[in-house]
Amino acid sequence: MKRNVYDIALYSPMGPKKGTLTIFNENDMYSADIYLMRHLNHFAVTFTSPGEYSLSGELKTLVGNVACKINVKSINGILSAVADTAKGVMKMEGHLIEAGEGEGT
Repeated sequence: MKRNVYDIALYSPMGPKKGTLTIFNENDMYSADIYLMRHLNHFAVTFTSPGEYSLSGELKTLVGNVACKINVKSINGILSAVADTAKGVMKMEGHLIEAGEGEGT
């Protein structure tokens, strides 16, 4: 299984929230985990083009789960994304900290 791990910051109305985004690829089947606000969130992933992904799932927050779709672009290890949630649209930024083989969840 291949995986890319990014340090991320989600810019929410309550201020930036730091965490990690891990994108898994096993036999061209993609999935993702976002660790944010002390919660592990699992996302379905659609590979849209080289370096671009669409993530769908829910973010666990202090006030409950929030539906979320995230459009991600990664170029030369720099990640930029837009998270469209039930609580509004938020920007996400990050950088690659690990690439290669690894175990999934």
